[in-house]
Amino acid sequence: MAETMKAAVVHEFGKPLVDWLTYNAFTVVTKPVKAFTDVEGRRKLKGNMDVELAVDAMRLAPHLDHIVLFSGDGDFRSLVAAIQERGKRVSVVSSLVTQPPMIAEAVVQIGAKLPLVERRSWYRQIYPNLLAYHQWLYTERDPHGEGLALLIHPWETGLDTTPPWMGEMQEHLLPWWIRFLAKTRLELLLGWFRRDTRYVHAHQRPTNIEAMALYDAQRRLRRKEYNINKILDHSLFAIEDLAFNSIFVRANERLLEIAKTLRADVPEELLARMKLTRLSFEELWDPYTESY
Repeated sequence: MAETMKAAVVHEFGKPLVDWLTYNAFTVVTKPVKAFTDVEGRRKLKGNMDVELAVDAMRLAPHLDHIVLFSGDGDFRSLVAAIQERGKRVSVVSSLVTQPPMIAEAVVQIGAKLPLVERRSWYRQIYPNLLAYHQWLYTERDPHGEGLALLIHPWETGLDTTPPWMGEMQEHLLPWWIRFLAKTRLELLLGWFRRDTRYVHAHQRPTNIEAMALYDAQRRLRRKEYNINKILDHSLFAIEDLAFNSIFVRANERLLEIAKTLRADVPEELLARMKLTRLSFEELWDPYTESY
């Protein structure tokens, strides 16, 4: 059976992977990357296959029963919905590291562009999974019942390469092997193997130590099977991020708006936790400094 894989970059370091996939009966679709020089004189590469993937998926959908999408990119949610409308099963494979809950807001913004009948149809397709996502956030990320979601990795904030998060990482106990590499300066050898700093200035990317620390934190989560109880037992990160939870408050409001349009019932337990989220968030406000 032939499989299809999208490859965005055809480059010297990608050729072995493309050759292996082709040898193992995958149909690999590729396109050349575009090289350009930015305003600061740095050479960069640009290339993605998002449009090609979406077009091929819609073209092949009538001939398939089940499509598996290996991506956590939220831009593909409309594609998934369109394929499901055609009665096809779609599975999305991604990690259990989450992102700020923007889905409900995006669903409502799309719905606002549609006539009422189409809007209800759109909401009806999305609502069950959206409801399940909010329930998951409370079940898995609010273990203390405070109404505020815990983040377990800097990647979940969307602010992972900013100075506050990098400083927070440096203050935590780094694993012995990273400390050894830093002390002996062997971490400098990692620079020879990094691909990102070849096309983006190193000042815009994590340092070698920070990159290894981010990788190690992710590796620990996988080793604990993303089980929140195991993670909290000995975690490098368990932070109730202000920006994430402010978006969460808004997302809950949007979810209720969708449910009202559909005249759908929201579980009482979820309603109670939504109310607690807003109350807990308001308690963080300091009127004297006018800040959270």
